[in-house]
Amino acid sequence: MRLADGVDAPCLDVSELRTLTTEPDVAEAVLQYVQSRPSVLRAFAAKLRQIRSVLDTCDTFMMHSFIRTSILLIYSDETGEVSVNMIDLSRAYAAGRRLTHRDAWMPGNHEDGYLTGLDNLIRIFDKLVEQTMAVADGL
Repeated sequence: MRLADGVDAPCLDVSELRTLTTEPDVAEAVLQYVQSRPSVLRAFAAKLRQIRSVLDTCDTFMMHSFIRTSILLIYSDETGEVSVNMIDLSRAYAAGRRLTHRDAWMPGNHEDGYLTGLDNLIRIFDKLVEQTMAVADGL
């Protein structure tokens, strides 16, 4: 997680990010990264939904396993633009069968939980949008 040069705000380093295991911890890290901006949260949620929609219908995606891949979230303070990218694809491999990317992993089934992870991220972003909007509205 990296903020723009000159931004003086708390930010987790790589070793701290690797220890995040609970939804509240992830939500707090996201809030730090976007500096509690509802517009950025909404934009990321929309991009994540767009990616999930494309992946749900992509035959190539459904036939590959994406173990140890990442999702890179970037936004610009200046333009307000956001981007969400799949990265670290070097360990992706053909699974030899159609996957759900939501079924639980079992030895040999090649399931990776990728779409479950996207669903969880979208849910976290949606909750954060609600929370930040409520705070902004004084509720």
